[in-house]
Amino acid sequence: MKRTVAVHGGKPSFTKDQIVSSSDVQRRWRTAIENKFRTYPFVVVFSGTQPQSVVLSYDEFEALWEQAARADELEVKAETLSRLLAHASSSSAAITLPEMVAEMGISPAELEAEPDVDLEDE
Repeated sequence: MKRTVAVHGGKPSFTKDQIVSSSDVQRRWRTAIENKFRTYPFVVVFSGTQPQSVVLSYDEFEALWEQAARADELEVKAETLSRLLAHASSSSAAITLPEMVAEMGISPAELEAEPDVDLEDE
C-alpha cells in the first residue's frame, strides 16, 4: 500500500484515480472505494466538481488518530518545556497549579470535570 502523500501549499495532493463520485459511494462501495484502498491511503469523494469528504481505511484512520494524539502530547510537552526555560531565565517566582486555578476563578471540581484532568490529593 502506498503510504506517502505529497503536500503542496499545505494541502495533500491526490490523483484522479483517488476521486470518486458521491453517488458511487452509495451505489458501488466495493468497486468504487474498497479496491482503491489497496493502492491509496485515502479516497476523495466529490459531489459534482467539489471535493466534499475523504474516506480512509480504518487502519489508516487508526494510524492518523495515533499520530494526532502523539502530536497533542508533544505540543503539551513543548509548551511545558518552553515555560520552564522562560521561568529559569527570569527572576519571577513560579506559580503553583492551585494558585493559578484560584487566580482564574476555577474550582477544583470544575477543573477535575474536564476529560483529561485527574487531580490527586497531596
